[in-house]
Amino acid sequence: MEPTAADLPEPIKWFPLDSPARPEQKLALTYIKNSVALGYYDIVIEAPTGAGKSAIGATANYWASSMGRPTEAGVSTTVGGVYLVTQKMLQDQLEADTIRHANFEGDSIKTASDYHCPKYGDCGVGLQAKSTTDSEHATSEERNSKGCPYIGRGDAEERCTYRMAKARYNASIMGITNYAFFLTESIFGKPKPPKDVLIVDECHTLESQLIVFNEMSLSDAILAKLELPLVKMIPRLDTLEDYSDWVKEKLLPIVADRAETKAGAAESTSEHDTKLNKEAMMLSKLRDKLKFFLRQVAENPKNWVYWQERAADDRSGRTSIARPLDAAPYMHHITKAAGIRVYMSAYPGEQDVFCRSLGLDPKAVAWIKLPSSFPVDNRPINISMVGSMSRKNAEVTMPSLLKVVGKIMDKYSDKKGLIHCNSYKTGEEIDQHLAFSDHGERILFPRNAGERAKLFKEHQDSSAPTVLLSPSMTEGFDFHGSLATWQIITKVPFPYLGDKQVAAKMEQDREWYTMQAVMTMIQASGRICRSAVDVGITFILDGDFERLWKENHYMFPDWWVDAMVWQKSKAHLAEIVYSD
Repeated sequence: MEPTAADLPEPIKWFPLDSPARPEQKLALTYIKNSVALGYYDIVIEAPTGAGKSAIGATANYWASSMGRPTEAGVSTTVGGVYLVTQKMLQDQLEADTIRHANFEGDSIKTASDYHCPKYGDCGVGLQAKSTTDSEHATSEERNSKGCPYIGRGDAEERCTYRMAKARYNASIMGITNYAFFLTESIFGKPKPPKDVLIVDECHTLESQLIVFNEMSLSDAILAKLELPLVKMIPRLDTLEDYSDWVKEKLLPIVADRAETKAGAAESTSEHDTKLNKEAMMLSKLRDKLKFFLRQVAENPKNWVYWQERAADDRSGRTSIARPLDAAPYMHHITKAAGIRVYMSAYPGEQDVFCRSLGLDPKAVAWIKLPSSFPVDNRPINISMVGSMSRKNAEVTMPSLLKVVGKIMDKYSDKKGLIHCNSYKTGEEIDQHLAFSDHGERILFPRNAGERAKLFKEHQDSSAPTVLLSPSMTEGFDFHGSLATWQIITKVPFPYLGDKQVAAKMEQDREWYTMQAVMTMIQASGRICRSAVDVGITFILDGDFERLWKENHYMFPDWWVDAMVWQKSKAHLAEIVYSD
């Protein structure tokens, strides 16, 4: 018999912070308790920035772990939960905020390569060299000469930092990890009984996390790095069948043979060879992924989109990409991982579309929308449309957009800011336009993903009013306080239709495609107001926003709509831009 809400303990008793819970946190936790009492196993918490999602998730984890509830299938869960985050740096922050700070039981785990091995550099390589060490008949000399000496034959001898961390994580009340590790363990690791609860943070990314993890992308550059005999380049492969046949008949046998050869060579050397073990590790991972890809395609070939492309400069050769169309077939890795699943995001998307894209029944999903605790006047969203930035109109609109960008920078000449340029091409045009202006030295423009973190730190550390210009800082970056008091969204960020999976998905579900743009805009607008005392103004310059709003206003959450300020004319825009 299902317990009633009155039978369940109050989650607030497990609140992990010294400061009292905020009203939004209490509301969310009461909702979770009541939803569980009503028999819901999937619960969505739509919580704007400032609601304190981390504390909500941690409290729900400790609370649910205290009850040991069964899953839908009636299988008893193991005590504890898993808290999923998108990035490794967020693991450290969450661990500091909810475990170390409050002295709650829990542990964080990352990939083996993130752990130091005194002999091999990192545990990813050390684990590749484990075979000799793991043998109970190996002598001490053999263990020290061939295998990793830090991997013991039993718990009493275990000294491997990664294995010890993993053991703590598996036994913890709250295990914190990232999507990549979680999915790797779920798909390639040993089967485990479900936990009491799974906290899925930034759940608006869940669909893309599942799809990208399961895609099979290969390029000539990757093959060159692997130095495979007989396979130097990817041939022209026009269909998914051609690609999977080539992988099965040509690539996989060579990769498997090469992985075995490298592993054997590493094991037979008298001295450890880190480079050799790294190569063996890389090849064995690719072998396993190729096998997994072939199984997935064989089971559900209609759920795959395939295309082949060449680099724009034609120097990087061909790339073959096979990507699942829908994430729903992979959701069992989430739903079977725990008896209760709590999904959290500032904006998960429109409820029906979110559930549809993940194969969830909307009627079986409990969903609460929390209000924003930030004053509306602190976070105005100025709809300051200068013209359409669609592909066919961008060239005509660009001079007006560049002029307005310059005027906004004039207005905030002594304040740090952020410009979301949507594409590197638009970023180049803005950067070139400003290069010889008074603001040229303010611009920090990361021209690839590898430069983002470096320039963000430079922006943080600089006392100058620097401005970050990027197409890929719409989420995951925190511009609190003076790090940005203004920002510009230059274009409605519809997904790139050159991605064949996106194009196919749009044909299947136009509402899904539109929601991606809305979701990105909402995430972008939340970069600069990070607390109730933060003040930041957002300018949306793309005239296409008006049509997006008129046709899809139901997708925008109330707290976001409350902050919208429509500029009725260019004169009004000038007043906003030029006024003090």
